[in-house]
Amino acid sequence: MKNRYFIISVFLITLAISFFVSCTEKQSSDAILEFVFDKDSQPENLIISNDGKTISAYNWNVGISDFYLVDGEVHIVSGITVKNNSDSIQQFKIVGKSQEDYESGLLSSAHLTAVNYDTQSDIFEIQAFSQKTFRIVYIGKQGNFDKKHDRLVPDEISIIIIDRAGQP
Repeated sequence: MKNRYFIISVFLITLAISFFVSCTEKQSSDAILEFVFDKDSQPENLIISNDGKTISAYNWNVGISDFYLVDGEVHIVSGITVKNNSDSIQQFKIVGKSQEDYESGLLSSAHLTAVNYDTQSDIFEIQAFSQKTFRIVYIGKQGNFDKKHDRLVPDEISIIIIDRAGQP
């Protein structure tokens, strides 16, 4: 009798795990756009949220490639890889938030806008069913300090999908 309960318990646990995995995979594949990471470089404490229009990454401890100041603005350069799971071209904006750089005095506000390094446009575009790496420049107003305390991207990075009418 105990053996039968054990087998039924194992079966139910296996069934529950299979159901959970299939639901998790479906939610991921339903995302229009998503961040892409190398297996070796995905941050341990990374949190991804997706409400269907905005995809945000928190605790993204990835290094930057450059940092410089221009006319009272802070410029932080890094790369980001985005995957388009939809059957249409997607346009989006990227914004950042760097609370640590704000608290250190480098930024006068934690909020950052982003532009494409190559085109200087704040609107990014990706083809249907494709993956693309963009070189990004995060820009914010300089505070009263001129040194970056670390070589990391902003604490929070968000992709905001632009709808067909051009509205984020």
